[in-house]
Amino acid sequence: MTDIARLINSIKRRTSSARELGYDVLFVALDDLDVLADSLETALRANAAQAAHIEQLQDKFNKLAAENVALKRVPETDSVAMLLALDSFRSEPLPDVGLQKAFESLMYHRMTPATDAYLAGIKADGVEEWVSSRDGRWNGTTEEALNFAKQLREGGKV
Repeated sequence: MTDIARLINSIKRRTSSARELGYDVLFVALDDLDVLADSLETALRANAAQAAHIEQLQDKFNKLAAENVALKRVPETDSVAMLLALDSFRSEPLPDVGLQKAFESLMYHRMTPATDAYLAGIKADGVEEWVSSRDGRWNGTTEEALNFAKQLREGGKV
């Protein structure tokens, strides 16, 4: 049990005893109050950091959800993407090949920056995990690998 947990239990026991005796006041040592205040401040900072992280994750989630909605949307019949797809279809004498080219034309025009960033992050995590698993036994430089991971995470072409 941590010191702060012992202190909290002690205060709870003393509070309970004081109430049983009919007291509505409990005296606590200033040092104990300092420990409690420090612990609360530490917890508050950790909570704020977690809240910021959750907000970032929510933003990423919202972007991914918006991309998924866009991917499910069928292009309008008079949209540029559909017209390019139809041109691809009509330019082929074989319907199957034309259909495949039309489909590829529609799919390649879809932009997914949030998904691309997420996948780049996964790749970067993999590089960082590999570096940490080597425990300094890698023949290359760790710095190069970490720079590579950073480039992946930032979406730069490597």
